Amino acid sequence: MLTSHGIRVGEAGAPVGNIRGTVTLELAVLAPLLVIVLFGCMEAGLLGADMLTLNDLGRQAARIAAKGATPEEIDATIDAAETRLDPLRLGRSYEYAPYNPETCTWGEWRPLGSNGTFNNATDRDRVRVCLSYAHHPVGGYLFGLLSDDSEGDSVVLRSRVVMRRE
Repeated sequence: MLTSHGIRVGEAGAPVGNIRGTVTLELAVLAPLLVIVLFGCMEAGLLGADMLTLNDLGRQAARIAAKGATPEEIDATIDAAETRLDPLRLGRSYEYAPYNPETCTWGEWRPLGSNGTFNNATDRDRVRVCLSYAHHPVGGYLFGLLSDDSEGDSVVLRSRVVMRRE
């Protein structure tokens, strides 16, 4: 016989079966899934925040490179930025592509250098700032499938920003 709540009862009116055991089993099955979903949401948020920060740093660096800053000044600007990114895990490269006014095209990418006061890109050249960051997941090996490296302990985020030298 069933009660109005759908619980099966015996002749004496006592519930048949162990309801507490059923609830415990359901919790044991669902709790790990809920923890994985919780860590996944946290990781997605942190990964997105690191990517936005990396893109912002790339824009700042490309902006000052387009104004003629030397690679040392670009490094100093990136290092001075107040971010949650660990500078030891931040990779950087700066390049320029010379402009050819006769063909109205740009040449191959070359390393950005310095002539002492300004960088070696001239007006109308393109400057490119490439940043990479090794993001370590908070879930550790739980999210190792997202990893870019063989050890499974980091996800490499990349940002490239190109601006024209003015």
